[in-house]
Amino acid sequence: MADATLAAPTGLLTRLKGRDDGATALALLVTLIAAAAFFAMQPRLGILDADGYAYAMGARDIRAGLGYRGLMGDPFNHWPPGYSLILSLFADPVGAAWVINGLSFGATLGLLYLLARRHDWTWAAALGLSAGLGAGFFRIVASDVHADILTYAVFLGGLILATARPARTLPAIAWSVLIPIKFIAVAFLPPAVLADFVAAPKDVWGLVRRYLPGGLIAIAITAAVLVYNQVTIGTWMSASHASSSLRDLIAGAKGFVISIPREFLFGWYGSLAGLLPKLFFGASMVLLAICALSLKPSANGRWLRWYGAGFLVCCVVLLCVRSFDPSVRLSAYGLVALLVGMRPLRWANWAWLLYGLVALAAAGVDAATTNDLGANDPRYAQLASQVGAYDKGRDVVASNAYHLLDLHAGIPSAPVSDYADAAPYKLFFWVTLPSYDAVATTVAPMPAPPAGWCKVRQFEGGALYQRCA
Repeated sequence: MADATLAAPTGLLTRLKGRDDGATALALLVTLIAAAAFFAMQPRLGILDADGYAYAMGARDIRAGLGYRGLMGDPFNHWPPGYSLILSLFADPVGAAWVINGLSFGATLGLLYLLARRHDWTWAAALGLSAGLGAGFFRIVASDVHADILTYAVFLGGLILATARPARTLPAIAWSVLIPIKFIAVAFLPPAVLADFVAAPKDVWGLVRRYLPGGLIAIAITAAVLVYNQVTIGTWMSASHASSSLRDLIAGAKGFVISIPREFLFGWYGSLAGLLPKLFFGASMVLLAICALSLKPSANGRWLRWYGAGFLVCCVVLLCVRSFDPSVRLSAYGLVALLVGMRPLRWANWAWLLYGLVALAAAGVDAATTNDLGANDPRYAQLASQVGAYDKGRDVVASNAYHLLDLHAGIPSAPVSDYADAAPYKLFFWVTLPSYDAVATTVAPMPAPPAGWCKVRQFEGGALYQRCA
C-alpha cells in the first residue's frame, strides 16, 4: 500500500519531466533571480541620451497635460508615445520605468531560457545563453529609461506562444500592440507570416485565418501613430527619420555587423581599453567561437530560423524607406530567433555554461566600476534642485549640461557646447561637475562665462549667470 502511495506522485513527476523536463519551473526561477539581481545592481536607471530624455520628459508632460513634448514645446514624435504614456500613469515616471524595466529584464531572461529549452537546448547550454546575453546585452539595454527591454520581453513571450501551437492570434496581437511603444515592432509580424508560408505554402486560407486579426490591429495601430504625427507635427513621420540612401544602407550594414560581438555577444558599458575588459572580451570570444562550432540546424528550430532571417530582411526594407540605427539594440530580435533556431551539440554544454559565467563575472566588475546613470546621477539631481529652489521663473536657461534642469527642476534648458550657442538666451547655468558616466557626455567642458555674463548665484557644483545690464 505504501509503495502504491509513493508510486502515484512519482509517476506524475516522471510524466511532467518527460513533457517539460522542468524547463518551465527553472525558467521561472531564472526570471526571479534575474529581476532581483537587476534591482540590486541597478538601483537607479540612467538617462543617457535623447531617447531617455524624451521618454522621461514626455511622460511628465503628458501627466501635466502639456502633451507629448518638452518644456520648450519641442515635440517628441521621433519616438512613438506609448512608453511615455504608460509611464505617465505614475507620479514618478522614472521610478516606474525602473520597476517596469527590472520586471521585464527578469521576464526576458526567463523566456529566453524557456524558448531555448523548447528548441532542443540542454539546460546547461540554455542557462549559459541566458546568462551570457542577460549579463551583457540585456542588462545594458534595461539599465536606462528606454522601452527596449519591455519590447524584448513581450516579443519573446510572443515567440513562445507562436512556437508552442499553430494558432497565431495571441502572439500577433501582442506584437501589434507594441508598435506605439517601439516602432520597430512593425517588423515583428511579417516574418511570422513568412515562416508559416514556408512551412505550409499551400495553406493560404489557414495563413489568412491565423494572421488576419493581428494584421488588422497592426495596420490600425500603425495608421493611428501616423495620423497622430500628422495632427501634432503636420507630417506622417518626424523629420528626424530622414529619407534613406545607399550610403545609409551600407553604413547601417557595417554598424550592424560590428555591433554583434561588441554589444550583443559581449556587453560591457564603457571602454574596452582597460586590462580587465580586454581579458573578459577575449575569453568570451574564445568561448563563443567554440560555441559557434557546436551549433547545428535542427528541424525543431526551422520556423525560428526563417523568422529571424525574415526579420532582418524587414529591417533592410525599413532602412530603405527611412534612416535609423540598425545596430543590435533594434535588430537583435532577429539574431535571437536565428540563434535559438540552431541546436548546440552536447559536447559544447560546458562552453556555453562557461560563457555565461564569464559574462556574469564581467557584469559584476562592470557594474561595480562604471557609472551608467548619465543625467540621472543623484549629484546632478541635487545640483538642479538647488537651482530650482532659487529660480522660480520659466525663462529658458542655456547650460553646458544636458537637460539637468528640465529633468530635475522643471526648468526648460537648452544644452550648448560654446558661448556662441548661448547668445540668444538671457540666463546661463554653468555646471562645473564632471561627466560621471562612462560613455555619455552629460556636461560639456566649458570655461567660465566671459565678459557680458554676470554671476547671480553660486551653487555647489555650478553657478547661474545672467546677461549683465
